[in-house]
Amino acid sequence: LAAGMSVSVATAPDGLDPDDLVRSRGPEAAQSAVESAADLPTFLVDEARRNHPVSTLEGKLAALEMVLQHLSHLPNSVARTEIMSKVADGLSIEDALFRQELRRVASERRRDVRAPAAATTAGPGISSTLRTSGFRRPAAATPRTSASSAA
Repeated sequence: LAAGMSVSVATAPDGLDPDDLVRSRGPEAAQSAVESAADLPTFLVDEARRNHPVSTLEGKLAALEMVLQHLSHLPNSVARTEIMSKVADGLSIEDALFRQELRRVASERRRDVRAPAAATTAGPGISSTLRTSGFRRPAAATPRTSASSAA
């Protein structure tokens, strides 16, 4: 999404992995899944409705949050507005409220991206974090002495 590419989502029936789909039902089944791929707004609405009871306030809020996490990655405001409008209609949410929430999520995302950069200068530093994780900084380019050259 962040690259501005057009996205369609193909899903395999019965939750099958694409490889399992081809092996069990043949390449025609995989081709059929690709041909019936949903555009991004349709997929997001379907997934939100499948995962959250959008007939309740709590379900609608959870569905909205799920969708907003994906839409906040869209760099193009025209595409974001177009998709947002389709998703808002699909979830029966007023466009203005949807936009307001999208701005909030995008703002939080920008803040979260900046926060780790500030934390690495204020805290113990990324080097110590990497060291405790088993990563080591390459040694500085210093001449190595071997046992044979030291003798």
